[in-house]
Amino acid sequence: MPVSSPRWLEELPENMTESECDDLSEEISRSIEIVHGHVIKCESATPRHARIARRLANALEAARSPAGPCLAVETGVDVILWRVPRFTFRRPDVTVYNCIDDPTQKP
Repeated sequence: MPVSSPRWLEELPENMTESECDDLSEEISRSIEIVHGHVIKCESATPRHARIARRLANALEAARSPAGPCLAVETGVDVILWRVPRFTFRRPDVTVYNCIDDPTQKP
């Protein structure tokens, strides 16, 4: 059965800056990505897709070298790709990045 989108999702602007994105509620910001300033509405992953992403993340985490650099492996985390010329953040299925000391900072 098709589910209709929440009204606020339909009312989002086509373009958004980083500061406008920062002002959104978590519910709204979890439902979008921004690519070169353009708002992209995201759908939830299927259970199979989510399971594959989780298994990939687990395998990558297990393969990290204890002697190597500190690497974090996450699923569903926002990644700021660039701020100029136009703000872009995505939410990849699996992200591997250098550890960050500030837990509130996005990779």
